[in-house]
Amino acid sequence: MFCIFVKDKLKYRIMIGRLYYTVELQTQLRNGNRELVGDKIISVYEIANDKPKVFFTLEISIDKDVIVSIQDYLNDNGFGDREYIFKNL
Repeated sequence: MFCIFVKDKLKYRIMIGRLYYTVELQTQLRNGNRELVGDKIISVYEIANDKPKVFFTLEISIDKDVIVSIQDYLNDNGFGDREYIFKNL
């Protein structure tokens, strides 16, 4: 998806990407009961050749925001200048 806007008579073309993600809560079995460990595993996917492809995986504390963590990763790894739409699967 492209977004074109005009500012000061110059046209800017921005690529807006789509990233998809899943969130898995880490658990452990203790005394026959499943308990939360306190971490989340976030798998982020992009679509390549009409198929989902893992872009990256993060492990974060259960109290951290998923979207903020994904955006922080993108910023820290050279993708901060791109715009993305995030979709939870």
